[in-house]
Amino acid sequence: MKTLLTISELSAQTALALSKLEFGQASARVSDAPSSRTIRYYCTHGLVDKPASFKGRTALYTERHLLQLVAIKSLQSKGRALSDIQDALLGASDSTLKKISGISDEETNAPPVKSADAPKRGSFWKDTRRVSVEKTSPLPVVLPAIKLAEGLTLILETSDLLDSDLESIRAAAEPLVALLQQRRIIRPKKRGSYDD
Repeated sequence: MKTLLTISELSAQTALALSKLEFGQASARVSDAPSSRTIRYYCTHGLVDKPASFKGRTALYTERHLLQLVAIKSLQSKGRALSDIQDALLGASDSTLKKISGISDEETNAPPVKSADAPKRGSFWKDTRRVSVEKTSPLPVVLPAIKLAEGLTLILETSDLLDSDLESIRAAAEPLVALLQQRRIIRPKKRGSYDD
């Protein structure tokens, strides 16, 4: 990879690398490939280097970022915690990152793939024009939602909720609901009615 990538292109390149290496995550709470949001989180917390440069407001990333992301996912697949991974990768050279990630020089020098072209499985640098739409279409993601009041629903990016979590979330949201109702941003609760 001899070019700079946007965050979505970096995410796609990482997904391709991981699909070839076939890392399976030890925990269901850990995603197989990092999203743009996850990459930003890793940069903020020092797991991945800051962007190499910017073009306007667009952050640009390099091969080193790809190696760091694949190394993180490799170590996560072995059950390592992010704090341990951060310690293990701190100051790691590119050659060390390649060893941890399992990516070869040929793969990192291949032409970049745009995020829209990234297949979920298959060859690392596969020509996606030969792949049918069914194989590359992502499965829909179902996100849990909690109705807090009429016109106010909280959507979560986790499905690991217990009934006690739902009750706690609703209780914690009561001041927000009251404020939004007071300012007439959402409709006030009618007397004698209740929310499901």
